[in-house]
Order: sequence, then C-alpha cells, then structure tokens
Amino acid sequence: MGYALMFMECAACGAICCPHPNKAPSIRLNDQGQPDPNGLRRPICEDCFNKWNQHHRINKGLEPIPLKPGAYGPCEENEI
Repeated sequence: MGYALMFMECAACGAICCPHPNKAPSIRLNDQGQPDPNGLRRPICEDCFNKWNQHHRINKGLEPIPLKPGAYGPCEENEI
C-alpha cells in the first residue's frame, strides 16, 4: 500500500499546507478568488479553519465544527 501527499496554498491566507483531498476543510471560490457558493472548493489550512470556526460559530454561541480526523497529512493511495 502506498501513500500520497498533496501540497497546496491555503485559499484564505496563502500558507503552504498538506490537505487530505477528501477530509480537509475548504471554501468555495470563483475564478477571481472571491467567495462564491457556486465556485470550486479550495482547501484552507488548519489555522484558517480555526479562525473561521471562531468567527462564524464560537463568537455566535454555536458549537464549532469539528475538524475531520486525518484532515491534513498523507492519505492512502486508494483515497485519491
């Protein structure tokens, strides 16, 4: 069995991260890089995910969305 690593820029801050293609959180952006509910999903780093949770959930008294286990790092080759 093999593993794969994917390196990408965070769609929010530009930091290099290693998102799992099926588990990492993402935001939808259009071709100009603007938020768009019909845009393509682009991964965000764990720091930006935590900031998003703080701003959109915790500050409003809502429970944070949990990060999926294995959201960052290698994935098994059959998961891509």
